[in-house]
Amino acid sequence: MKDLFSIEQLSINEINEILQIASEFNLNYVSDEFSQKRLVLAFFENSTRTKLSFEIAAKNLGLQVIDFMSELSSIRKGESLVETLRTLESMGVDIAVVRNSEEGTAKMLANQLSMSILNAGDGINEHPSQALLDALTLKEIYGELEDFNITICGDILHSRVARSNIELLSKFDVNISLCAPKELLGNSFNSYNHYDNIDEAVQNSDVVMCLRIQKERMEQTEVPNFSDYYEKYGFKKTHFEMNKDILLMHPGPVNYNVDIEDGLQNHDRCLINNQVKNGVLTRMAILKKILNGIGK
Repeated sequence: MKDLFSIEQLSINEINEILQIASEFNLNYVSDEFSQKRLVLAFFENSTRTKLSFEIAAKNLGLQVIDFMSELSSIRKGESLVETLRTLESMGVDIAVVRNSEEGTAKMLANQLSMSILNAGDGINEHPSQALLDALTLKEIYGELEDFNITICGDILHSRVARSNIELLSKFDVNISLCAPKELLGNSFNSYNHYDNIDEAVQNSDVVMCLRIQKERMEQTEVPNFSDYYEKYGFKKTHFEMNKDILLMHPGPVNYNVDIEDGLQNHDRCLINNQVKNGVLTRMAILKKILNGIGK
């Protein structure tokens, strides 16, 4: 595996291999195994969890990490993204972790460059490493990715997290449902079961994965009122009481009292902190698989 730009490119065996490698790591793991390799963080959209976890993951494996400052680069002078990364490739960079607002950017770069490209989010298209870390989090709970019901709730229309998770979980025996207002559901997932409110979702699910309302990607008309949205689709403390086994996930960052009620992030059935931890371990596994594939 040279690149990771989409969950679609991964077989079930490759997904399981990445998850197995990740499960063998811990946050204290430190190695100089790949000390001769260089990785650049090329983020053209803001990020905390993804960027820092890739950085920690790379350093844990001994890679040399370069933080590309796009606002100070020749891109501001009109240089294309391809030419910019080709320049970095010529400087000896082996892997670029790229986040960009344009759908398809990572795949385009992977097709044009010899260096490895890892998709850290391309617009509203995909976020494959997030889906893999979510899968690891679920596998820790259920042992296998099978025989449980998960509902993805919220701004599905604008969510690359939703797309990658649906693509991944659909490869396994997991029952997937969606919960969103029609304005935020879109037409791509009509074949999936749909709940009209979060109460129904909680009553019929083992896991609810709430999504961030992406205000920066939507028109005001798409969500008429955030208070009304929270009332109908926001996860609240009462939902833990409604279903005594329900588990809560969220990829972050959270709009508290819109996506989920403030204070629930530390509830013992909230998996947000597990997801953050597994973000480092999963990205270590992705890097190890890619680096072993292209040679040390």
